Formats: sequence, C-alpha cells, structure tokens
Amino acid sequence: MQRRTEIALVCAITAIAAIAILATQPRDVFWGPDSGNRFIQLRSFLRTGGLAIDDAPQAGHHFVRSGEHVYSFYSPLFPLVTAPLYASLGTWGLFLLPIIGTLATALLLSPLLERDYIPAAAAAIFATPLFWYTVVFWEHTLAVALSLGAYVLVTRNRLFAAGCVAAVGTAFREEGYVVIAAIVVALLVTRRPGVMRFLAGALLLLAPLWIANATIYGHPLGLHARVYTSMGGPRLSNWWVYLFEFSRWPRTMRDTLYTQGFVLSLPLSVAVLLAKPRNKFLLVTIATGLLLTPLLLNQEDFGIIWGPRHFLWLIPLIVVAAAPTLRRSRASAAVTIALVVAGIVIQFAGLRLLREKLAFSEALLRAVDLPAKQIVTDVFWIPEDLAAIYGQRAIVFVKRDDEIPRSPLVFVGSRATRVVSGRPLAGRILGRMPIRVAADPMLEAIVLDCR
Repeated sequence: MQRRTEIALVCAITAIAAIAILATQPRDVFWGPDSGNRFIQLRSFLRTGGLAIDDAPQAGHHFVRSGEHVYSFYSPLFPLVTAPLYASLGTWGLFLLPIIGTLATALLLSPLLERDYIPAAAAAIFATPLFWYTVVFWEHTLAVALSLGAYVLVTRNRLFAAGCVAAVGTAFREEGYVVIAAIVVALLVTRRPGVMRFLAGALLLLAPLWIANATIYGHPLGLHARVYTSMGGPRLSNWWVYLFEFSRWPRTMRDTLYTQGFVLSLPLSVAVLLAKPRNKFLLVTIATGLLLTPLLLNQEDFGIIWGPRHFLWLIPLIVVAAAPTLRRSRASAAVTIALVVAGIVIQFAGLRLLREKLAFSEALLRAVDLPAKQIVTDVFWIPEDLAAIYGQRAIVFVKRDDEIPRSPLVFVGSRATRVVSGRPLAGRILGRMPIRVAADPMLEAIVLDCR
C-alpha cells in the first residue's frame, strides 16, 4: 500500500469516528469549565467584536479584571479562530479545528516513520488521549499538530520556519515554551547547527505576542500565566505527581476531577525502553519535555484533566521512538501490542466518562430551562457549565451558603446526578453530587445548591 493511501485511510477512520461520536452526544455542553470558558469567549466576541467580557460570570478565577475590563484568563486565540466556524456551522463548527489538529498530526507523522505507518499512527491517535481531545472543544490537538510540525521542520533543517511554527503553537498553549526549549536543548546536545535561526523564527512572532499581552493584560505571558503562577510555584514533587502518580485529591470536590500520571495513563510510553532508539535528537527532545513540563505546573490547580494533557505534544514523538519495537523481536512486538491495547481500553473508559459528564451537563441545562431572570449558585464551575445560555440570563455566584436567598424559594425538585469521578482506569462513576434546583414563586431566580 502506498504511503498516501495509508495516510488517507488513517485520516478517514479518524474523521469518521470523531463525527460519529459528535453526532451522538450533546454539542452545546462541555467537559469542564475550560471548554465552557472558551465558548463564553467565543460568544462574547461574536456579540461585541472585542476581547473583553465585562458581563462575565464572576466565579472562581477564570475571569479576571485587568485595567477597566474583565477578560477570560485563557488565551483568546482559539475561540477567536473558531468564532467564524461556529457562526457558519453552528455547534459542529466548534469541533472542526480539534479534528483538523488530529488529522494534521496523522499527516505529520508520516515523514518521521519509515515503515509501519498505519499501526503507529493508529496507536498515536486511539491508544492515547489524542482522540479524546479530538471530540472536545479545546485547542489541544491543534497545539500538538503545530508542535509536531515544528519538530518535522527542524529535522528537514528548516530552522527559521520551525521557530515560527513553534511560536504559533505557543500562542495557543503555554506548553509551546517547553517545545521551544526542548528543541533548543536537543540542537545543542546533538551539536546541530541552526539554534539561532530557530530562536529568531520563534522571537519574530513571540515578541509581538508578549507586547500585546503586556499591553492588554499587564503580563507578557498573558492572564493565565499571571494568575496561575500566583497560586503556587513548582515543587520537586511535581515530577512524581505529574509523571507517575495514579490519582490525587480524595476530597469530594476533587473527586470530580480526573487526574493521573503520564506513564500510567500512557502505557505505550514504556515501549520506548524496549525500542532502544538511536535517534539522539528525538530522545533528548522527549527527555527534556518530560523534565521541564512539570516545572511549569503546580499542585494547587489541577483543572479537569483527562490524561496528561500538558504532555500531549510528546505523544507523536514517543510513538515514533517506540515504533521499532514492532520489528525488533516477537517478544517486544507482543509487549508493545499489549501496551497499545491497554491504552485503547483506557481511552474507551475516557470516552464513556465524557459522554456521562455531557449527559449530566445537558440535564443541568434542561433543569434551568425556566423563565427566570437569573441563576444563583454556590458552585464555582456552574456558570461555565451553563455556557450555552451565556448572555441570556444573569448567573450570580455566591461563596457561602448563607448568601443563598432561601426564604422566598419553594422546592421544585431534587436529584442525585452523577459526575466524573477521580478513579482512573476503572472508568466508573463512584462519586455522586446532589444538585438541588429551587425557584421562587415569581420565577425571579433559579437556585442551584451543590451538596
């Protein structure tokens, strides 16, 4: 089979699988606040034409005042480039770029694989969280494709262009800084020429980004960096937590957040040890990425995680490094296939959790489908979970139970709803979070109280 046919086959299977999943699950609700926040950014931009979200729901730290305006603390780039797609295609347009990102990743894997393209590309997509993020409204897969594109350009000695592409990836996600640093370290360790050309290409686009961020947000790296670094700095234990730890946060709220270490959630990564690859540049890039990424993270704000999302850009490189095990020996091939199967099982569990979380959010959206003027909640992620009705009704966040106006309210209904648990692998919803929905007799407000 010719390589073009192989690429077309992998891309077709990926696109059909993604479309089938998206067609059978709600597309107006989201996995977590990160995606809901981006949708609020998108809707606000379409309505006002600006980056400021002055009517943003004031809950948690995801919306921050900078100067005279309120902004999301996430980069606005992904919502901005998605906005015209949403305006023309509706909710399907939200997922076009994530799908394109995964398909581009499959395409860019080709020049790095001399043989066994189909099994390697399929493993990279379906035995890792990459496909999961293909059907989620998030910029992860696009950032992966840009990072991989930068790496491919470096291998072809197009260093300046590689730096430019890496900088674009950095504008989408801050892991791009790790990508740039890892490539620079690999160039230096392997004594390849062109480090300055690569950095020049990156700085050409990063410098204007830093100036814009400093002007608008008061920080050259943007609001996310400003807020995130204020929560807590890196610890040496980050390497254990983010690379090897199985699960964390036994508290009720954190039980709804799925967290797991890099190695345990990516069984295929173990195959690199069996492959014993000789590509020093590849290995140094991977090793530097694994060492540096945890130092950019903290343990105070994990976020809603499926798999090691901060390491996603390393997945294609790890697959390239592990691919030789398929031909090294029968034993190594058997172990690698077993690791791939384990990865696929984990990702099926993730897709099930995603579907159940979306069903919960859809039920919540229906529960507040009453002609009330505002929604009052003491759950910080509810405003972003209800992003689909942003701009239609005010959502008021209260920090304490005694701030919730209970006296004029009448009980409407109660239901124990299932949300995402923090138990990896098993994929079972172990935690139950009761949401009480109440409304006053005049339907002035709907109150969501989390217990």
